[in-house]
Amino acid sequence: MQRKNGRRGSNAIEFALTLPMVVMLLTGIMDYGFYFSQQQVVVHAARAGARRAAVSDPETENASEVAKAEVARVLEGGGVTGAAQVGVAFGGVSPNATVTVDVKVDYNGLAGLIPIPGALGSTISSRLERQ
Repeated sequence: MQRKNGRRGSNAIEFALTLPMVVMLLTGIMDYGFYFSQQQVVVHAARAGARRAAVSDPETENASEVAKAEVARVLEGGGVTGAAQVGVAFGGVSPNATVTVDVKVDYNGLAGLIPIPGALGSTISSRLERQ
């Protein structure tokens, strides 16, 4: 007949050995989930900025500044807190002129226990509506 008290110590050792792996796994899930969530906000911000620049009136609005303001508004609304670099470029000739919005944001992650890319980014192009 086996003694029940002898098994209690091995349970504690097994728990102590597996706990760090479980914590790393859960931390990784949280870090990557937050990373992908923030990446979606950056993509949406670039899309919104390109769309806002594409429909702006060139006679009354500076399309570049309008796009940058829209990107900043969407990033703030989405909770992205890193330093953002926004580039706006115009290309092509009428009737196929386009605007391209490039957004890059520094990203640090939540816990920092696993390697995660250090930046979020997106580049979106849109055809200008008023040419």
